[in-house]
Amino acid sequence: MTGSEPKCEIVGLVQRLTELTERQLAAARTLDGESLSKFNQARTDLMFELQIRLDAALPLDHDTQTALVREVETLTLLEARLIRIAGIVSAALNPIAPRQRPATYGRSGALSAR
Repeated sequence: MTGSEPKCEIVGLVQRLTELTERQLAAARTLDGESLSKFNQARTDLMFELQIRLDAALPLDHDTQTALVREVETLTLLEARLIRIAGIVSAALNPIAPRQRPATYGRSGALSAR
């Protein structure tokens, strides 16, 4: 294994993260909660792996940095879209959610619905 292979793996991990984010976007658009949950867990695992690999591979050579910056820019745009879609979905579903009044303590000290 050469010294540049682990650094190329970092770029590959960011590319996989970008692919996962695209899948998250598709799942969010179709309100596929099960897939979205699965992709969220995979993303969390991948982010953890990326952090460990980055810590071990620093400093990065110029070519790897350039490739990484390009991939991170793409990922950042996708993440911004995902955040916007999540906000839109949340706003759309908020009026549908049942409005329940919180339980409170009454004069007798018993917990009751309002």
